Amino acid sequence: MPHAEWAVLTSSGVQTKPILAAHLLAHAAARPDVGIFYVDELVRDSRGDWPLLKPDFDLTWLVSANYVGLPLCVRGDILARFGGVHGGGGAFQAYVLLLRAAAAGIAITRIPELLAERTTPPRHDRLLHAQAVAQWLGPDRPLYEIVDGHLPSTLELLRRLTPEAAPPLTICLVQDDSHGTAADTVLTVVQRLQRYDYPAPIQLIVEHDGSANFSSSAAGIDVTALARANCRTRARNAMWRASRHELMVFLDARIDLPEQASWLNPLLAHALQEDVGGCSPVLMDREGAIVFAGMAGDSLGLLRLAGREPAQQDASETPPGGTSREWSMLSWQAFATRRSLLEETNGFDERFGPALAVADLCLKLRMLGMRSVCAAPVPLTVDSHLEVAGLPNDSAGGWARFMERWHPFLEQDPCWHPDMPPSGACAWGS
Repeated sequence: MPHAEWAVLTSSGVQTKPILAAHLLAHAAARPDVGIFYVDELVRDSRGDWPLLKPDFDLTWLVSANYVGLPLCVRGDILARFGGVHGGGGAFQAYVLLLRAAAAGIAITRIPELLAERTTPPRHDRLLHAQAVAQWLGPDRPLYEIVDGHLPSTLELLRRLTPEAAPPLTICLVQDDSHGTAADTVLTVVQRLQRYDYPAPIQLIVEHDGSANFSSSAAGIDVTALARANCRTRARNAMWRASRHELMVFLDARIDLPEQASWLNPLLAHALQEDVGGCSPVLMDREGAIVFAGMAGDSLGLLRLAGREPAQQDASETPPGGTSREWSMLSWQAFATRRSLLEETNGFDERFGPALAVADLCLKLRMLGMRSVCAAPVPLTVDSHLEVAGLPNDSAGGWARFMERWHPFLEQDPCWHPDMPPSGACAWGS
């Protein structure tokens, strides 16, 4: 089999459709660079028939939950390169092959067609899953914890906050003009950060009029106060240029900063990966419903917000926010990135409001080959108000400029699926 041009890896519980071969050969001819294809599946169970529609290759989601599954179409030379698939447990062996191929830089992509059927949703052995992820991490394994995810058979990566693994950090506190007094907000955040016992230097950048001196109450926290800017996006640019550290987290002042530093672990786990350009947490309202888990474009070129979902859902369908995964655009309320990337892209476009400025930055970083990750393990809480729930609230001119720049990409966004229904997601851009 390794000597065949293409091999289809499957299992007894999965039935491939006869037209799979024709679709595979057509896509292989159009994409000779691709070494592995996967397909959508139709599940036929007691609930009826429902599709498993998959985004284009998402390494973050693959590590958290093997959303690719079977069948797997592997080019013969790729299979030979990794010594084929041996032993029992076809799904596990295919998963290991996927991780190894991704680490080797082999192109992996989808065929967005329902070309396989199964009678039960895919299930994965948690122990084997964790073993495969630990092997994939390689020499970086000591820097991470592999923990159970929110949903059955899912895993999440957390960065260990030890002196060896925790980097210096800049937190930029971006305030809304209508939100309380700057001094009170800053002091509250400083007190929380002091309780974190973070093992590396923290710089807190704030906007303040200079009427308060934070030095006496900010022991261990390096507070940098900037003059207030009359543009929220311009304030973000001033902040990153004042940062003394590479890793940065932009936080809207209206987010409830947790009592413990655990919300930083998943952000750092992803943001410190070399090919990740940005990372945001899942945002939840005070009732526990997910209000933001990422944004993507649909086949009409509209923006789709993943979220507005109840906290408890059927785990077999992996709801938005149920596990860490990649999206084309992230939240402006909580956004981690690196100073060097902001320098390379010239920061945020000040012609946009905060939400579209971050969305624009994420797309520019994607053009540079960088991933944008929404981390699920420790969500942050926001008020359930449109302006504070990730919604792009911008001027007509801002929208027109954004769509002129990105509409062709949004129409074919790899993080969305051309057959995905609009239910469960909100759309903008019309």
